[in-house]
Amino acid sequence: MHVINGIQGRIHYAAAHPDFARMRPCFCFVADEYVTATGLDRAAYLASRWPGINCSSNENSIGSHLLPDMDRPADIGSESHDLSNFLLRLGEVAAVKASTWQPP
Repeated sequence: MHVINGIQGRIHYAAAHPDFARMRPCFCFVADEYVTATGLDRAAYLASRWPGINCSSNENSIGSHLLPDMDRPADIGSESHDLSNFLLRLGEVAAVKASTWQPP
């Protein structure tokens, strides 16, 4: 579990083409409220601010929104440079976007 700006969730690898994922991994924070017994509540996740926050928090992301690969949780204890950078940026980006985001 991970807490970002008071929101509890998990870090997963982003869903991406396998060749891209091997070259430059990207990550997603998934708030617990978007995880159901059957997996990701995709509609609720996409309607939230998190797809954009996740994209902005990755140095290597492509596109404007990232979807998590719910079958691939990230190893938070790893020494991955990409993961460390993501975690550093995630709180900052989430704080900025939270201050300007309006729910649909």
